[in-house]
Amino acid sequence: MTFDDGPHPEHTPRLLDLLAERGVRATFFVLGTMARSHPDLVRRLVANGHEIGNHTYTHVSLEKASPQQLRAEVGTTRALLEDLTGSACTLFRPPWGKVSARALAQLWSDEHTVVLWSADPRDYAMKSPEAAVAWGAQYRPRTGDIILLHDTSNVTVALVRELIEHTSRQGIEFSRISQYIA
Repeated sequence: MTFDDGPHPEHTPRLLDLLAERGVRATFFVLGTMARSHPDLVRRLVANGHEIGNHTYTHVSLEKASPQQLRAEVGTTRALLEDLTGSACTLFRPPWGKVSARALAQLWSDEHTVVLWSADPRDYAMKSPEAAVAWGAQYRPRTGDIILLHDTSNVTVALVRELIEHTSRQGIEFSRISQYIA
């Protein structure tokens, strides 16, 4: 499970409580603006055993960003996250999963691991927790799936609860991206 766009002051703590209760670890791709606004949540993510990735500073389109803007967006966020966590932050997810070849080459040159996803429930567009639960119930997970979620959505906690229940019945466990890569 991966989460984008946070940390959100209301939804992320509820999500962290659920993940801790169920013993699930995940990867959070955070925005620099949100990390700067909520540094204690970034620290809590790491203290709870979750992994932090960079999602740019302002959720800028990397297809259109100049090389200077790319360096500023990614570099500023990386420095902030490393300062807050005390650890290297090399995981990176481009906003909307879109990145130009030039930007991708720059990210690799700067030793970032670019992470996309294989399953997207579009939780940010769901209108109700019931819709989220319905998606989770019909989802057919496979080992190695990377699920894109958002810790900024009010339906995500219900969806995550259903995903944990649904996958545990199938014997599938969740892990952080670094564990998956290893």
